Amino acid sequence: MEVLTLGHRDLHKIAAEVTDFGSDALFQDVDSLKKAMKLHGGMGIAAPQLGIDRRILLIHSKPNSRYPQAPYSDLMTIINPEFTVNVDEAADWEGCLNVPGIRGLVARPTQVSVTYFDKHGKQHQNTFHDFLARIFLHEYDHLEGLTFLNRVDDNSKLISEIEYLKKFI
Repeated sequence: MEVLTLGHRDLHKIAAEVTDFGSDALFQDVDSLKKAMKLHGGMGIAAPQLGIDRRILLIHSKPNSRYPQAPYSDLMTIINPEFTVNVDEAADWEGCLNVPGIRGLVARPTQVSVTYFDKHGKQHQNTFHDFLARIFLHEYDHLEGLTFLNRVDDNSKLISEIEYLKKFI
């Protein structure tokens, strides 16, 4: 599936709750997200990024060319998430598959407690720290119709991907 890019109207919609747990349609959507995340080198992906109107996000952190210092985490499928913030914010650089070639300095909480469902409808709870908290919150924003650009407080905190890689990697 094609990743939507900045300006596409579907990126600004609030995604719909998932109700068809265990269905072939849900499994197909999750599979499409996995394939797109792998193809594009994402640390996470949310259904609205592909134009899928569902509250589904995936996280799979691992070092790659876009984030060579990323920690490793198992693939997580997170459906209909709700969260609470546990600690203060820290700023770090974020990029997005929907905003190719740009990074922004974004302040986000460094720890969140998340309640969510898997694709079979089983409820889970998890606490994400640091980079994984950032990935979760970045992807959660997509479920709310936002991109990281909505979180950058001034344009001087934007940088091209090329300059980012030169300066920070």
